[in-house]
Amino acid sequence: MKINLILAKSINGVIGKDNKIPWHLPEDMARFKRLTDGQVVIMGRKTWESLPEKFRPLPNRVNIVVSKNKDYKCPGAILCQSISNALIMGSQAIDKEIWIIGGSTIYNHLEPIADRMEVTVIDQVYEGDAYAPAISSEWKTVSKRSYVSKNGLQYSFQSFTRDNSLT
Repeated sequence: MKINLILAKSINGVIGKDNKIPWHLPEDMARFKRLTDGQVVIMGRKTWESLPEKFRPLPNRVNIVVSKNKDYKCPGAILCQSISNALIMGSQAIDKEIWIIGGSTIYNHLEPIADRMEVTVIDQVYEGDAYAPAISSEWKTVSKRSYVSKNGLQYSFQSFTRDNSLT
């Protein structure tokens, strides 16, 4: 089972504020769609709720929502009460990769066992209440490409893999 993290963060590590993304970056949304299309996405309840209702569940993906509340309603998604159960459910989707799409609790819980990380870094400082996991020395940079958005934001797409040869 291959576990991938995908996230966008500011240069100071912010991924959200008040359950919203504090920037608008269409290029990041397009990349997110391209990478996760046809795959399994696992998210926490707050991330599910942060998605505009018209995009819930995310189309053409197996949506898995983690919530301790067994009565939580997430129409069109699979509800799991633990991250472990979500991974088990996600691994049952044959020929699909698992993409962890947030929030910070789930990122931080799964970062130690993830195989790949796709990060968009917004070259600006933002205030927030949700932060990205640290990228430790176990991660190897595969690529880094810098851009300027059509709305003027400077950002980079960064790809990492874990150096599993040490384990």
